[in-house]
Amino acid sequence: MDRVAVHMALWSFVGGSGLLFAYLVLPNEFLLVLGMIYVGIALLVNAIMFVSTLLHALVHYRDLQQHLLALLLLLLNLPIAYLYFLIVVN
Repeated sequence: MDRVAVHMALWSFVGGSGLLFAYLVLPNEFLLVLGMIYVGIALLVNAIMFVSTLLHALVHYRDLQQHLLALLLLLLNLPIAYLYFLIVVN
């Protein structure tokens, strides 16, 4: 469970960073819309994974440290996404 959450957080970061880089190199409306769709889907999927990992942590509390690390990595994508948003609008 935790490994999947960590991989999801990593790939969400990589995908978002790739779209931001592409937009900065070649700004166009298509990439902007694609980025917004990506953020919406990533937010939904990561939220589901967050809740699932949280529930798993409550059931398997002896591995709490691993679960908390996975939850933290999932949450780290939120301020990064906000930073990317600020970069795009400025």
